[in-house]
Amino acid sequence: MVYSDPLVHLSITDSYVNYDFPRVRRNETPSDWKKRIWDTLMGYRKNNLMTDTNKRYLIARKPRYLYSGDVWFGVNIGICYSCNQLVYSKLGSGYEYFHAFFMDKHWRTNCTGNEYCDMSFEDYMKLKNNPPPCYFTKKAIRRYEM
Repeated sequence: MVYSDPLVHLSITDSYVNYDFPRVRRNETPSDWKKRIWDTLMGYRKNNLMTDTNKRYLIARKPRYLYSGDVWFGVNIGICYSCNQLVYSKLGSGYEYFHAFFMDKHWRTNCTGNEYCDMSFEDYMKLKNNPPPCYFTKKAIRRYEM
């Protein structure tokens, strides 16, 4: 019922590549970032080598200098894997959970193909007819209806 893939065991090289996908270089535009990582990203997606945080979408990270070095913070730009488009958000991105919210909003409103429905039709009908009062169940029903 819930979206899940088998646990992916990555080599050290694949882990570093996954870690590097979201990084937008200084003076790089979002479209340049997408072009730079696109071929490698498609290969990793096809071979199921993406980490759990990058399974459905990829949020860009830009460097900010702190006293000891650069720290990479998530920004309000992402790549939706369902429609393979850059997604922009008008809101800021101060919290990590914000990204899931703005991708959910994109899937509900602007996405051309929603591949990330979390349940089968039978599970949907069971929950729709007899929904328990749980936030996550309501969220799963809403995703199915997208």
